[in-house]
Amino acid sequence: ITHPLNASRLSQWAAVAKLPADAGNWLATVEQSARDVLRYSVVNLRDASATIGGFPYGNRLRWYSGSADDVALNRAVPRVDASPFALYTMMSQYNTTGRLSRPLVTMHTLRDQQVPYWHEDLYALKTLVSGALVTRHYNIPVDRYGHCKFMPDEMLYAFFVMLLYDELIDTAAASAPTIDAARDAAIRERVRAALAPWRNGSRGIGRGGR
Repeated sequence: ITHPLNASRLSQWAAVAKLPADAGNWLATVEQSARDVLRYSVVNLRDASATIGGFPYGNRLRWYSGSADDVALNRAVPRVDASPFALYTMMSQYNTTGRLSRPLVTMHTLRDQQVPYWHEDLYALKTLVSGALVTRHYNIPVDRYGHCKFMPDEMLYAFFVMLLYDELIDTAAASAPTIDAARDAAIRERVRAALAPWRNGSRGIGRGGR
């Protein structure tokens, strides 16, 4: 699919399928995204259908855009309906609620090719409705391509936020429904201070530590 003769078709497919990519390494990352999409479609979706008792996706009313001729594309796309039983099983047994009994810190890359970042937004809405947003749920977006492509400092930051969360959230929840830029900066400053011993290697963990 990455042959030069397929450049136009690949570009259109990436646009229609909304494949995430790294602008600085577009071809290689689009190829990785395409491989992951196909693997999920061929392997994982078949397993999911068997597990929940039917095909869980429908595109009857879906309009695809981003190709050189969207009208022709949408005329040619086969249309399918989701299985009502599969949808019921998925919603009743596998759907998250956003109701949290303890703090949850999440991290998500903005250009995740396996689990799109909008999943994080949907979960944030659930925690907002349940009253858990900020009071128990804090998300850390990471501006990078790739699935769970986190740097060691970013993971340590999330870990220390998790450890400090209970202490910080009492004042945050009392003053505002969201963590504003000033409070977020305060959290980051406290985490930088906590990471200082590791950054200078005094605890035996240097920049190349695992």
